[in-house]
Amino acid sequence: MQVIQVGDIRLDGTLESNALIQSFYHRAYEKFIVKSGDIIFRGRGGCAATLVAQMSQLKLAASPLIIIRLKTNMLLAEYLTWFLNSKEAARYFARFSQGSVSKAVGIKELQQINVPIPSIEKQKTIVRFSSCLDEELTLLKKLQLYRETLVTKKLLQTARKHDQQRQKP
Repeated sequence: MQVIQVGDIRLDGTLESNALIQSFYHRAYEKFIVKSGDIIFRGRGGCAATLVAQMSQLKLAASPLIIIRLKTNMLLAEYLTWFLNSKEAARYFARFSQGSVSKAVGIKELQQINVPIPSIEKQKTIVRFSSCLDEELTLLKKLQLYRETLVTKKLLQTARKHDQQRQKP
């Protein structure tokens, strides 16, 4: 089985699944087993939540990760993940994080966060819109990198074309 550790969850909420370590199964680990649809919350070294999709292999969430398993049909896991990764939630976590060296948010603070719960249709709309925004930002970053590469290439061509040292008097 694979073990998800704090460092495997990036601050943007994505799971770095190709770096998971392997472990053996033991019954004592039952409460740490992650299921599809669970949300894994990282409360140390920066707060982030990731939604667990379909899994091909059994996974454990190592301490201090918190597994959130919804027990209501009034809240979509995708929506809660989005909210926990929002700037509003980040401000809340910053206010209530504890520790002098490494700030941490525990289960108590997580349970007390006020999550607005619109209708399921509104939650779906918010998640879709957020997903489109994420895609747009990713494309803009790629476009910026591509533009930078092209401009740099053109500037280097210009510099070489007008190289004073290579020109003969």
